[in-house]
Amino acid sequence: MVASPNNAGSLMGNGVLVQEGNSTTISAAPNTGYLFTGWSGDASGSTNPLTISVDAAKTITANFAQDTDDDDGDGLTNHAELLAHGTDKAKADTDDDGIEDGDEIRLGLDPKRDNADLVAFFGGSPSAPVASFEAGVAAVKANPTAYGLT
Repeated sequence: MVASPNNAGSLMGNGVLVQEGNSTTISAAPNTGYLFTGWSGDASGSTNPLTISVDAAKTITANFAQDTDDDDGDGLTNHAELLAHGTDKAKADTDDDGIEDGDEIRLGLDPKRDNADLVAFFGGSPSAPVASFEAGVAAVKANPTAYGLT
C-alpha cells in the first residue's frame, strides 16, 4: 500500500501480508489540508474504507490532493490556510480585525495579528487598506517610470 503524494495522507489496514483467498479492509486518512481522491493500482473507486479480496499480490495506491476549496470565501484555499498561513479555514477573518485573511496576505500583513489600528488609520473601513493598496498598485502599473521602474 502506498500514499500519493507520500506526505498527503496515511493508510491503515489489517496487515501488509494477507493470505491468498482471504479479504482485508484498508482505509485512507488524508493529512491536514488534503483530501482523499480515490484508489489506483489494483483497486479503483473512492469507497473508503475498502474491502479487497486477496487473490494475488496487489499494489494499491491511495491518492490524495490538496484541498483547494475555500470554505470561508476569503480567497485562500483550505490547504493554504491550514499549512501555509495557519489561519482558520472556516473563518474569513481569523484575527477579527475586519480585514479578511486573503486580503491581509495580499497586503503583506499577518492574518493572525489584529490590524485594527490599520483599519482605524484608514477611517474605520476594513476595505480602505485593501482599496489603498490596489490603487497604489494600479498607479505604479499605469506609470512605472515615475516610480523608477522600467
